[in-house]
Amino acid sequence: MDLITVTLPKHLHVLVLEDSEMRIEWFQKKIANIHVCRTVQEFKDYFTTHPCVDFIFFDHDLGPGGGTGVEAANFMIEKFGSVKKWALIHSWNIAGAQEMQKIMLGVSHIPFGDFDIKEV
Repeated sequence: MDLITVTLPKHLHVLVLEDSEMRIEWFQKKIANIHVCRTVQEFKDYFTTHPCVDFIFFDHDLGPGGGTGVEAANFMIEKFGSVKKWALIHSWNIAGAQEMQKIMLGVSHIPFGDFDIKEV
């Protein structure tokens, strides 16, 4: 299976909602200007002092007490309206990803491991 390449300009401010250390390390190797939020609360708090990001990678399952991607998706729509041009759901949880897509209309879902990231 060929990986899908997600191409991002190097100057983008990228936010990753993820709790897996292995995945976080992978994202950090691929993206120069990255901030990681491990819980939905940390994700919400980020936007109180950083009102804008250029791209967001969303996971769904964030471990005990971390919340879910559905909560983050609802927050984003309430705060910004639409995120379809600057977000990607990377969760392995298909049902959770589909729920997020119902909230964030037009946002693509590509499970982690099925894509690579290239900064240009």
